[in-house]
Amino acid sequence: MITSLYLVEFAVADWPAAVAWYRDVLALPVVLQVETDRYAVFQAGSGRIALKEGRPEPGTVLLTFEVDDLDAELQRLARHGLLPESPPKTSPEGYRRAILRDPDGYRLSLFEWRRLGANSPSTN
Repeated sequence: MITSLYLVEFAVADWPAAVAWYRDVLALPVVLQVETDRYAVFQAGSGRIALKEGRPEPGTVLLTFEVDDLDAELQRLARHGLLPESPPKTSPEGYRRAILRDPDGYRLSLFEWRRLGANSPSTN
């Protein structure tokens, strides 16, 4: 029985720069870093992201992060020079999201649930 998604791993071209970017710009804590293997794991809420040095294949991965306040997070990331591809969009399902790119071109989705009522996923 599968109980949860443990981690998502993907290749990055410049491993030290990618580690610094995920740690410093996205502010994700490093839980494992093996310099000799060019491998690092970051905690992202209850999930994990692993970076392995290799040939990036942008478009093959979408990392989706839930945030409490999308506008505040976008303002914080703008101070690091990271801007969304377009203004945040609101979905009919009740969330707002923005798409950004990491230095290797991988897509990142930041989203917040809109407080629509008792049945929204954030209130269950």
